[in-house]
Amino acid sequence: MYSIVSLREWKGNHLPFCRSAIMSFITYMNVFITFYNIDSDRNLFISSGFFFVRHLFEGIDLFFSQTATQEDIKTSICDINEKIDRIYCTINYSFEAKLMQDIVDDRWVVGGPEAIEIIREGTSVLLSKGTVIGESFEEYHGLSPSTTFTYYFKDLVAEINPRVVSYPCSIGSGCYWNKCSFCSFHKYSDSRGYYVKSNVTEIINNLLPLAVPSQVHTCISSCSPQVLEQILAATVKDGIILSEFIRADQSILDLIHNSRQMSFKNHLALLGIETLSQALSDRLNKGASVANYIRLVESILSRGGYVALYVMTWLPFITEESAQESMRNLKKIEKIAKKYPRERFSIINSGEVLWPTETIAKKMGSGLPTYKSFKHLYGVKIGSGSKIEEYNRKINQSLLNSSIPLKGDPITLTYGS
Repeated sequence: MYSIVSLREWKGNHLPFCRSAIMSFITYMNVFITFYNIDSDRNLFISSGFFFVRHLFEGIDLFFSQTATQEDIKTSICDINEKIDRIYCTINYSFEAKLMQDIVDDRWVVGGPEAIEIIREGTSVLLSKGTVIGESFEEYHGLSPSTTFTYYFKDLVAEINPRVVSYPCSIGSGCYWNKCSFCSFHKYSDSRGYYVKSNVTEIINNLLPLAVPSQVHTCISSCSPQVLEQILAATVKDGIILSEFIRADQSILDLIHNSRQMSFKNHLALLGIETLSQALSDRLNKGASVANYIRLVESILSRGGYVALYVMTWLPFITEESAQESMRNLKKIEKIAKKYPRERFSIINSGEVLWPTETIAKKMGSGLPTYKSFKHLYGVKIGSGSKIEEYNRKINQSLLNSSIPLKGDPITLTYGS
């Protein structure tokens, strides 16, 4: 049977840009997520923002839409309605919509302080149809923000994730750079933009593994040097791998270099290098150099951390020079990776780059035709047999030939295959 999970903390915390419209999130246990690849014996989770992962050792076990709206959730539930067993959901005031009333029934299990407050005030016809878990709002009101998910869903998560679990623990929201040309964060983020909670170190210190191992994601799209310093000042308990997106800004490298005792033990650094060519990185307006990303990989690995390096494929503005540059940099990364245990480093194929608007897609597409991809995103059509396809294929082949573990979307050697 299927279970649907909507997680309040994750709304708008990251940006879809791959072909499947979801960032493939790879753990150090070699599993990943795709979108709507549904099997009858797997659980389906849909989130109102990013992803909540449930996976078992034998393979993928959880799927969701990373920017799911109420319309998305309704459509998805209706598509497989007869197969759904339970629907687990944290809810807030913004979730009160007539749109949902005809699909909510006694299969819904609702948690979170806002949900309890809404029901207690008698303002929710929607939630009165479901079951509420957790105690009174007042009992939990004084707790650390990190405990919202853990306390209300601790038993539930332990039940449905008996072997391994990944869950969110929000320390903030947004990206402090927020200028990448492919980025659609501004379309999904709320008015707060980039913000960080005041007690980051305390939140992380209070985390408990809900299973062994637990992977906990910090729900923020990039860590500023100040935030990273607070994260690394915390003690991540054994049994937890804490994952955070980190940009390779010079200030980040300086922080790590100047803090020689800084450890990344029990940390998984998610590094969105996107491309191994500086020329292509400039076109994407990444704002952090490829050379710095390579340095950051070694800095984190040398301090005991795990690293997942995200790379896009099928860039429409690739040239022969940038393809050669990419392959040279891949060899540099491979040389670094060989010095450390294989399970601590992987390259993640994020899939084909997509753009948030058709205007941007046309601008970035080097004159190639555009097409509407998933939901709000636009792709650029690369001609079969073209030089652009050839250059992309060479990079893809190099990734496949590399000794570095390659995960995420399957690498293809022919465009559109």
